[in-house]
Amino acid sequence: MKSDVWVDSVITNLPVSPRTVIRYMEMWGWIQKFCTRSHITLSQFAPHQADLYLRWRTSTKIFSSKKIISKNTALQELKFVKYLQRHARLRGKMKSRPMDDYTIRLAARRMKPALSDEQIDRTRVALVSAPEWMAVSFEIGLATGARLQECAIPCRCIDLQSKTILFESPKGGFGKAFTIPIPATILPLLTAIKNSGKEKTCEIHKTKASFRWRRFFDRIGMRDVCFHCLRVTRVTRLRQAGVPAPDARRLVNHSSELIHRLYDRHQVEELRQYVDAGAPKPNLSIWQRFGCTASLPWPMSQGIFQPEPAC
Repeated sequence: MKSDVWVDSVITNLPVSPRTVIRYMEMWGWIQKFCTRSHITLSQFAPHQADLYLRWRTSTKIFSSKKIISKNTALQELKFVKYLQRHARLRGKMKSRPMDDYTIRLAARRMKPALSDEQIDRTRVALVSAPEWMAVSFEIGLATGARLQECAIPCRCIDLQSKTILFESPKGGFGKAFTIPIPATILPLLTAIKNSGKEKTCEIHKTKASFRWRRFFDRIGMRDVCFHCLRVTRVTRLRQAGVPAPDARRLVNHSSELIHRLYDRHQVEELRQYVDAGAPKPNLSIWQRFGCTASLPWPMSQGIFQPEPAC
């Protein structure tokens, strides 16, 4: 709608990374399309319109994959409507914010799987005939846990003398820049790329790269895998190797949610060896009261357990 032409300038001037601007413009494109179809402006977008938007948006198919848009995607776009209405109110474009009291709760997302050694080997075999940028980004993502776009590292950010990598524009923009040591598994690769005179480790398309990876994994029979699974794999293996959670956060750039889900929510069997650590000597009288005849261990010095005679 013509009255909403100011939105484009607001989005392009937001203090976010260029990739986030692209995503916001895509979201605004769908919102604008709905407003045009419904003959309303952003200021008229109210809760009853939100319900219609959800039904319309979740019946939309993605052109490239023909999959239906998820409800969470539509809800994220409604959150963006609330954000834009708040900006409009501050700019004097709207007198009220109709969506202000509309509560939006995203559904819990399924945890992406970590790759097994067999899956890693299968992927590497298939990548032999794939474009170079895919092979390079896979090795960097697997070794560092970097997100897809972060794998296009400017060679000036690779310091071979100190053996460090500077991720100067990760998710969140330049303010979230961080440095890590170069993992030994990709040091020869990065050395060769830097010495070749290239500007970046690889050139990754801003909007189609994830789709290319999605199609690649589908083609080799790994339909539940996406590029972000490399990040999950990195964190999972850090935990399995006994790396403390604070150090893992620094290695993968403070991914608090991912660290929490993979470090703090252990599988039950992984905790079994620790469940009795530090426990006091059992109360044998209460066992006898209930006719207990089982022989259970109790802690001795330094956490060593020895069997107790049957009660």
